[in-house]
Amino acid sequence: MKRFSEQLQKKAATISLTASEAAILRERLTAYMEYHPLPVTAVVATRKKVFSDSFIEVSMPARYTRSFAVFSILALLVIVPTLAERAIPGDVLYPIKVQVNEEVRSTFASEGYEKIAWETKRLERRISEARLLAKEGKLTSDIEAGVIAAVQLHAKATEAEINTLRTSDGEAAALASLTLASVLDVQSAALKANDTGSTTQGMSTVLLASALDIAQANVVADNNTTVSPERLIAQLEQKTTRGRELLASIQPAATPSEINDLNRRLSDIERKVGSSVELSANNPVEAVEILLTTWRDMQVLITFMTDIDVRTNLALESLVPAVLTPDEEVIATRIAYDKAARQLDRLKVQVPNMEPSGLKDKFLLALPEVESLLQAATSSLATDSTNARKAAIAAYDYTRSMVESLRENNEVGQPVVTTATSTATTTLSTATSTETTSTTTTR
Repeated sequence: MKRFSEQLQKKAATISLTASEAAILRERLTAYMEYHPLPVTAVVATRKKVFSDSFIEVSMPARYTRSFAVFSILALLVIVPTLAERAIPGDVLYPIKVQVNEEVRSTFASEGYEKIAWETKRLERRISEARLLAKEGKLTSDIEAGVIAAVQLHAKATEAEINTLRTSDGEAAALASLTLASVLDVQSAALKANDTGSTTQGMSTVLLASALDIAQANVVADNNTTVSPERLIAQLEQKTTRGRELLASIQPAATPSEINDLNRRLSDIERKVGSSVELSANNPVEAVEILLTTWRDMQVLITFMTDIDVRTNLALESLVPAVLTPDEEVIATRIAYDKAARQLDRLKVQVPNMEPSGLKDKFLLALPEVESLLQAATSSLATDSTNARKAAIAAYDYTRSMVESLRENNEVGQPVVTTATSTATTTLSTATSTETTSTTTTR
């Protein structure tokens, strides 16, 4: 059989149609196809879909694929980092905030003062996060330990940058150290002021405040470089300009009282800088001391304006006391002087009639001291209004303390009302009335 098949194939290979035979065969096939067409369903080839249990095949138009890819990239680069900026320790996005967002910003911060400012800002961010958790009662011991470690890390990083800067610009490094110390001081005070739940789990910030105090002590101990008055004046002028810009930016959210207080402090700083310009020519050492204190006050004001928690928990007067103008010095001196003089008149009448000899003898020795202070206030008001005010306030404190002691010992009942004006008050009024328009020494 196999032999026959081979012979048949070999014989078929030798047979070929002639041209006429091929034409006749082609015509027959064409005629047969015309009278016997294939069904329509047979034209479309069917494809058998195969599905597996591990996946499902989904088809999507190309334009949808491109849109999805663009949205994914946008979410990864913009939306997620933006949402992460509001994260606090314990949130899912918090590692992105600390390890991605802040690290990227660190790479864009140039070396020197800008790098120090950014590390200081990171330290403030950790403190603000801890304060927010404490308000919500979520500052657990583990989270607080992590915050303290982060604060210490940022403080050390800032100090390292300051030490690097010190090799090239010692004055700038000294100012950076003073700025860091001021920030730590203000943040520590805010934490202590807001620590209403020191005995409540999850609300205490005592350990964090102590860590800030330790870091501040280390910074102050390393700040031994003297800054020239010219450098301080130039830097303070830049700081006051920034302070004015910050004041304008917070006006919609701040109260009128806060705006007035902040404007007053900025004016005080500007007056100090102006007076230090003249003082630096005659006494540069004293000018530097005043300017360094002014630098600290300016940095505190900036922190106060940029940190809402500090502004809420601390009174501005406790951070940066207002500096009286010469006219205000005179008014304050008059008020304290008048009060002390009235109290002195009462004491002169009542002390000689006291029964306890020991207390009487102490008061009799103190009365001449009060008179001496009032005399000093009168004599120095025209030339040094600051010392005049201090003397008048000291005299008033003396007399007030003595009157309170008398009341505690039942030696004085109702206050003695004197209708006559004391000689001391008349003396001060005479002295100040002739010096109203004169120029007094500024503080």
